[in-house]
Amino acid sequence: MVPPDSSGSPGPGRAARTHRAVLLGALACWAAAVAVVTLRPADDLDDELGVVRDVCAWLVAHGVPLSFEVAEAVANVVMFVPLGVLLTLLVGDATTRTPRPPRRAHVRVVLLSTVVGLVLSSAIELAQRTWLPSRVPTVQDVVMNTLGALVGALAVVLLDARRRARPHPRRRRRRAGSPAGEPARHRDVRPEVRSRARP
Repeated sequence: MVPPDSSGSPGPGRAARTHRAVLLGALACWAAAVAVVTLRPADDLDDELGVVRDVCAWLVAHGVPLSFEVAEAVANVVMFVPLGVLLTLLVGDATTRTPRPPRRAHVRVVLLSTVVGLVLSSAIELAQRTWLPSRVPTVQDVVMNTLGALVGALAVVLLDARRRARPHPRRRRRRAGSPAGEPARHRDVRPEVRSRARP
């Protein structure tokens, strides 16, 4: 256990462990929610799906091109976005601690999160096919889930890259103060040199 520093704040090791524990807890909550949605018999979802169908039908009747099939595909993408976000934060934590993580590390993290999304979605569809005959597993669900994991991973990597591209406030002040300070020193020295050169 890392003791707190003199300022009373916890050490970096303890903060990293807390950060990782929070991410793991969020990932467990996400997995439980996805299991409840995807591993229930279709009969248990009739009421919820009926509401979604009614809303989509009302939107289509009022000129909004949002069919139930489109809403289902979008929901499958959105459902796996948290997986990509959380896995990228967990796996890429050691990478993002460095000032400038290599681009290959970012690519590996994104690929890993996407592959995990693909494997997990395929396992869900296989479980539905094996134990839930009332559910209809489709390749489209796997593709949309995998796309969601990819979107979540890319969002984390791109936001981190954008944050690192911004100059640090201290560096900005240093760069802004350096050009102004140099001429000032030269202006103070030049009159003294000229006065000494006079006979």
